[in-house]
Amino acid sequence: MYKMFITFLVTLLFMFAATYFLLFTQSGNDAIKPYLQKLISRKAQMDIKLLKFTLKTDHIDIKCLAGKDSKLQASGGINLFLKSFDIDYNIDAKDLKTKWAVIEGKLKIDGVVKGDLKKFLLNGAGEAMDTDIRFAALIEDKKPKNLIFESKQAKIDKILALLNIPSYSSGLANISANLKNFDSQNPKGDINITVNQAHIDTALIKRDFDIDLGKSFSFNGDIKTKIENGVANSKINLISTLANLNT
Repeated sequence: MYKMFITFLVTLLFMFAATYFLLFTQSGNDAIKPYLQKLISRKAQMDIKLLKFTLKTDHIDIKCLAGKDSKLQASGGINLFLKSFDIDYNIDAKDLKTKWAVIEGKLKIDGVVKGDLKKFLLNGAGEAMDTDIRFAALIEDKKPKNLIFESKQAKIDKILALLNIPSYSSGLANISANLKNFDSQNPKGDINITVNQAHIDTALIKRDFDIDLGKSFSFNGDIKTKIENGVANSKINLISTLANLNT
């Protein structure tokens, strides 16, 4: 019985030491880095190169390269027992193509992700699609709960391209959104859009919808939307070369 207990204890200590070596030493981190790189590439469905991976009991440091020009860095404190984290991240990318979206031009975001696996806050600020943006999102159970977003002088044609919509319009737009209960049956919040120097591609509208708007069509205006009890009510004020709209 005594020998069995000693054998069990030695085996347990060996397994603990091996696990600690693989997970929390640089030599162990380097050993599992190729496997982690394959896992991330498979999940992201794109070629990811893991330049640096350091995991300690209270700290993590990761540097990745996606494609040729897109870099991601994340570094900060972690608590493995509480499954909590407070991590700074940086994205520096160009013409980033992912399975979720294609973002043309420069993407440069600095932010923080803080909380635990069940509930955390993700925020960031920087440049995307040639415009300044900032955002903050509360994530609960892997779903967005609340969202604040702001973009100034965003290019409308690049927003349409991000949404995989033809460039029916060009111009500039200021966008602000404050949404709560984002994933529930009762979302609420406000979305405000101000459009400046916008132009409609009348030839493209004619081709796709057989609607003749003449040779040129431009407009300015704003759209204010309030969401309450799952219903969106909008106030629209548009001034165009064709007609004015105020609802």
